[in-house]
Amino acid sequence: MKIIEWSTRDLAVQDRLSYWIDTMSRLVRVRLSTDDPARFAGSAQAFDLGAVQLSVMDHHMLQASRPAKLIRQSDPEVFQLHVILEGGGRMTQAGRDAVFHAGQLLLIDSSRPLRMWRGADGDPAKSL
Repeated sequence: MKIIEWSTRDLAVQDRLSYWIDTMSRLVRVRLSTDDPARFAGSAQAFDLGAVQLSVMDHHMLQASRPAKLIRQSDPEVFQLHVILEGGGRMTQAGRDAVFHAGQLLLIDSSRPLRMWRGADGDPAKSL
């Protein structure tokens, strides 16, 4: 089992968001932004289990989008099942709009465009 870990903890404030974006794009390419880059912080651990990857992520508020053009450039053709551990959010994909909270499951199809918001008012977003 291969374990990959990354964190913005020891980075300069101005470098945290770009580091997170670069690192996350190795998993599934998405466009990420935040309303308050100076407050952004995040950490993650990814466990490679062969055909399945297990990740634990903890971060401040982010907006994510995966438009059709980005999917055409890079689509790993995977499903992501998120167990929402802390915080909430909202996702729009395949004509559906969902609000989600801690304790719920979220299924994402990498082959379909999406827009998602995670975390709010400084509360961290944590998922498995």
